[in-house]
Amino acid sequence: MADLNYFVILIAAVVSMALGMIWYSQRAFGAHWAKLQGISKEEMEAGSKEGMGLTILTGFLLQVVVAGAFNYTLNVSGINPYCVALLFAIGVMFPVMADGSLWEKRPWGIFWINFSYRLVSLLVTALIFSIA
Repeated sequence: MADLNYFVILIAAVVSMALGMIWYSQRAFGAHWAKLQGISKEEMEAGSKEGMGLTILTGFLLQVVVAGAFNYTLNVSGINPYCVALLFAIGVMFPVMADGSLWEKRPWGIFWINFSYRLVSLLVTALIFSIA
């Protein structure tokens, strides 16, 4: 953990949050996501303000874990960060998120919006770490 670049991790967390703000905006997938969730635009905006602190914390924590995985796999096996991002998305995020959607009986449209955001976010994170 000591050899992780926490400045780059912070940049990746901020970029991931910015991507999420765009992804879940009314012009992108936010309106459809809110409709599938059964919440109004106002409820969505209020919820995003309430949960922002926890989102910042968990986003940074996720970036630390991803950075550690990128660092380890690159140094040990030479696997590039894009492969690690795809493996993490498909091997960890997909099953966990799909299982949650299945048992919570959520519409699958919500799953695909959320999972595709996580996949794109991980690939953007891989790009940031590969050029840093």
